[in-house]
Amino acid sequence: MSFPPRGQGRTAARRRIAGRLAGCVAALAAAGILHAAGASAAPIQVAYSSVAHDTLETFESFPDPTPGSSAAFNGFTATADKLQVKLDSGACGRFASTCLFDLDGGQSVTFSDFDPGTNFFGFHFNEAGSGNSFEVGVSGLRHTVTFTIDEDGDYGFSDIDGLTSVRVSNTAKFDIGQFSFDDVVTSSPDSGGGDGETELPAPSSILLLAAGLLGLVRLRRNV
Repeated sequence: MSFPPRGQGRTAARRRIAGRLAGCVAALAAAGILHAAGASAAPIQVAYSSVAHDTLETFESFPDPTPGSSAAFNGFTATADKLQVKLDSGACGRFASTCLFDLDGGQSVTFSDFDPGTNFFGFHFNEAGSGNSFEVGVSGLRHTVTFTIDEDGDYGFSDIDGLTSVRVSNTAKFDIGQFSFDDVVTSSPDSGGGDGETELPAPSSILLLAAGLLGLVRLRRNV
């Protein structure tokens, strides 16, 4: 039985190691390229109570009971046919509560003009016993997703890339009815807001690690 020269055995082992490291480098580089190319999350629904908030609007201190078709509040702007803020236990769904709703019983209310960096928006919703279903169109920087809500309660929505608008619409054809909003909150990543998903490492971190492994490959080849 013959054995390869000692030097040839070491060379083959080094080549195998170099090949494996090169494969790791390629995989990491591909991950960085995919991330940089725009792999992003779409808006999702999250638990209202699970996210710390930057702003809270209770509508208790708003001075004008009928602000018109558009009004700026704490952290957002609301737009509808004819907005109204008033103390109304029936419309608000809570005893002695002040809330926001469309005085004309319009089809939708849109929230927009969020503070920079906002990636979470939540509210208490009351449909005043209309029994209708409602669509919530949540728009982020890259995607828009529509959700359905059909009962009173607290709702939250988030987009890791940032939110641009939230539109709540009554889908009923004939029975419009009133629906209201209270305890509206917004949040940004700095305050703990987010969608509960694990983010990918930044592209620069991935590429830096890949560069380090590539250097190790070259070092192995030169030894």
